[in-house]
Amino acid sequence: GNIELRNFCNINREEALMVWEWRNHPAIRKWMYHSDIIPQENHFLFLKNLSKKTDNFYWFILEEGEYLGVINFSNFENHQSEWGFYLNPGLFGKGKSIHLIFNALNFFFKKLELTQVYGFVRSDNCIALKFHDFMGIQKTGTQHIKVKGINVLFEKREMTRERWLKGNYTLQYWKDAHAEYKAKRKRT
Repeated sequence: GNIELRNFCNINREEALMVWEWRNHPAIRKWMYHSDIIPQENHFLFLKNLSKKTDNFYWFILEEGEYLGVINFSNFENHQSEWGFYLNPGLFGKGKSIHLIFNALNFFFKKLELTQVYGFVRSDNCIALKFHDFMGIQKTGTQHIKVKGINVLFEKREMTRERWLKGNYTLQYWKDAHAEYKAKRKRT
């Protein structure tokens, strides 16, 4: 499809407000390291300072002009990076997570030529963990991370460039696999 990635250093005020609303959406922020509501002025200061950073990058992913969500990477070292993502909350339940992740991984591995991306998912975020399993993003360990002063267990999840490219995945492959998964769940 028609995919566009828009770096947060190049977004307009309307887009900045949109991402601020998404990030503060209860279903998104509750799974973040920092789950407090972010004041608008803090958000705009964060965006202003992004252009000075060399270790933290954020993009919108648009498909056919539709804002799918946000991806980022940080802690870049030796062609490996921590990554994160969240879906546009207006697209929850519409199967667009597959589009977001497929395009993110293609961007990271085919365009940026990263060799590995890894991230951390709260161990009580069952929906995200099942989604990672479905997409082949493997568990490689666990780690306690302080959230509001409390140690919370997170699973470390990773995907390698080699595994992603070896799969020779297409978006249609993932859409078909998802349809099959849903049909199987209905039968059981």
